[in-house]
Parts: sequence; structure tokens; C-alpha cells
Amino acid sequence: MNRKRKAGESYKKAFTTIELTVAIIVFGVLTTLFFFQKSTYDAFKRDDMRKVAINSIFYTLEMVFYQANGYYPERIELENFDTETGEITPATLPTLNPELLFDPSGRPLGTNDSDFRYEPSNCSNGRCFEYRLSSRMEKEGEYVLHGLGENR
Repeated sequence: MNRKRKAGESYKKAFTTIELTVAIIVFGVLTTLFFFQKSTYDAFKRDDMRKVAINSIFYTLEMVFYQANGYYPERIELENFDTETGEITPATLPTLNPELLFDPSGRPLGTNDSDFRYEPSNCSNGRCFEYRLSSRMEKEGEYVLHGLGENR
């Protein structure tokens, strides 16, 4: 309805319902995109944390344990796990930061639901000469490293 203004009468400036609806929809779409991108970024960040842990375990096995012993351990044991403080003392990898033996969800290496796997092979009397170290990833394929052993 077109109404003529009378002299001295002014219009109140305000947003129309359509303008408000469009602004709310745009804000909703941008918010959704932000949170989707943030969750993707967080997943890549957790994958990077997994790679750092696997690489640290790998280099500790290769440069410390294998160099000192000439074989790989049959198991990577987590001893003295203190449920109150969360501190552990790894028996076979004393130079490794114990926190790296836990995946980003806090599950220790080697447990059934852990993202980290240590699978030794070619073993005899607790001494192994090959292994496969892997991690499940969220945004990439499985990350796998193999022991170098005598193939250095």
C-alpha cells in the first residue's frame, strides 16, 4: 500500500522482514561452513599428531633400541601405569616420551581400540628382526612404517 507522506511526517527507518530473513540465512550458512571447516582442520591436526607419535616411536626403535640390541622388541610394554596421574614408564623404550605411546583419544599403543599398532615379525625367543608400525588416520589412508633391520 502506497501512502503519501504528509508534510512534517517522517518514515521510521527499519529492516524489512525479507532483509532480516536473508541476513539470518546468510549468517546460518556462514556459521555452518565455519564449523565444518573447523572439524576438518581438527581432524587433520589429530592426524599430524598421530604421524609425529609414529615417527618418534619408529626412530626410537631404529636409532636407540636396534642400535643397542641388534633386534626389535617382541612387544612394547607399558609398565607402571598410574591411573591417577596417567604417567607410564615404557620398559622397552626408555628414551621415548611416554605420552607418545597414546593415540589422540588416550588409548595406549597395542590395545584393541587404539589407533596405533606395533606388529613384530620374524621373531625368535623375544627377538624380532622386522616390524610394522601403523596408525589409523581420519582424513588419510593408514600411515605405515616398517623396521629397517639389517636392510640399512
